[in-house]
Amino acid sequence: MKKKEIIIISIFVIIMIAFLGAYKLYTDSLNKIIVQVVHNNEVIIEFDPDKDAVYKFTGSYGHMEVEVKDGMWRVTNEECPNHICSGVGWVSKDSYIPIICIPNEVYVAVKPE
Repeated sequence: MKKKEIIIISIFVIIMIAFLGAYKLYTDSLNKIIVQVVHNNEVIIEFDPDKDAVYKFTGSYGHMEVEVKDGMWRVTNEECPNHICSGVGWVSKDSYIPIICIPNEVYVAVKPE
């Protein structure tokens, strides 16, 4: 091969690697989701489900906690009469059902796009 051909092939390979990197960054940003905790139609917490944490807040009836672990979330502790929202268990981005606590007027759901 001539030197000119090697340079052209090298430039082509570098451009292809750059396009693949840009495509990967673009698709990763599309798959990113945000989860919201909403109280009285006001977003009080937004979190990334890929970062493990425990969020504490107060609803209309009392205190609540949302645990986030391994891309999933759940209500762990809440002050309300029936504790139905903690009975829902773990929810992930693939679940279309939000966690709702009617006495606290709170729901936890994936942020609408």
